[in-house]
Amino acid sequence: MKKVFLIGDSIMMGYKPFVAEKLKGIADVSFPGVNGRTSENVVANLEAWVPDEIPDIVHINCGLHDILRRTGEEGEELLFAGTQVSIEKYGENLRYIFRWLGDKKIPLVIWATSTPVIDELQKNEKVLLAMHDVFEYNRISLRIALEAGLPVNDLFNYVLISGKEKMISRDGKHFTPEGYDMLAGKVAGAIRKAAGF
Repeated sequence: MKKVFLIGDSIMMGYKPFVAEKLKGIADVSFPGVNGRTSENVVANLEAWVPDEIPDIVHINCGLHDILRRTGEEGEELLFAGTQVSIEKYGENLRYIFRWLGDKKIPLVIWATSTPVIDELQKNEKVLLAMHDVFEYNRISLRIALEAGLPVNDLFNYVLISGKEKMISRDGKHFTPEGYDMLAGKVAGAIRKAAGF
């Protein structure tokens, strides 16, 4: 049984049980038990989260919490232009994460792009995610992952091609049960392809 370890935010927590089911009998799928949140939080917790018994495969993503923009009262414009973690700091964090995982001699690390959001469904939210931010942070993450020689699981384009309107829930950020099952199929498939089993 291969040991697969998932790191990510609430999107990962949503698809994790479906991934475990799809890889049943092939791989033991685990995760830190918490929402990974920002890239800064992942950097701070890698030592605590990654098991002492090195997993065969780590499938990792962080990004959506990095691009959070906070609003004031419902319906108001953004109170500040910046994201929770700047794009420059995000890039630095990813380079650190990929180096750390490489130093641990994990046989296979797969980077997953952040999933799309639907802007118009978040108009009255106090915490916003914007599609243009997802695109820009994904663009940076792809470049850094490829520089590090990591295989990429492109969840962003998978959701766009599959139809984000049918996969994403009414909050514009998370997914329906069907959506999580579809994401899990993509994650399990990427793991099997990259690991060759």
